[in-house]
Amino acid sequence: MPCRLGVTSRPALALLYLAFAALLSTPVLAQDGRVDSRDAKRSARNLVQACEAEQAAATSWCAAYLMGVADTLTVFGEGGHKGGLCGASYVIDDLGAIFDLGAIFQTWMREHPQFRDFDMFAGASLALREHWPCR
Repeated sequence: MPCRLGVTSRPALALLYLAFAALLSTPVLAQDGRVDSRDAKRSARNLVQACEAEQAAATSWCAAYLMGVADTLTVFGEGGHKGGLCGASYVIDDLGAIFDLGAIFQTWMREHPQFRDFDMFAGASLALREHWPCR
């Protein structure tokens, strides 16, 4: 039975929920996409610093945050959205070790320092989308 919004499948409802949650958690951004000074702690620069401090270990806050971003974007990619991740595979060994998401993010940020003042979710999204783009 369809819900009132006309969405009939659970994956579509999950995608709708994720989009709504992302809107609620998005910090105030300046017109150029940079994090507003009132929420500078959420900058990609601070995520880089957290990853460096934790050496981006698989059990670190950095890796957990990046996996959450990757999981969210993978849902969008699997739903056919070009802004998601396609073909992402970040659990690579028999023990379930996390692919080095921290290294992907840190390398991308070193190559694109102009994005360090963007929101951390935006910076992580850009890095991961370049690694696993949807075409």
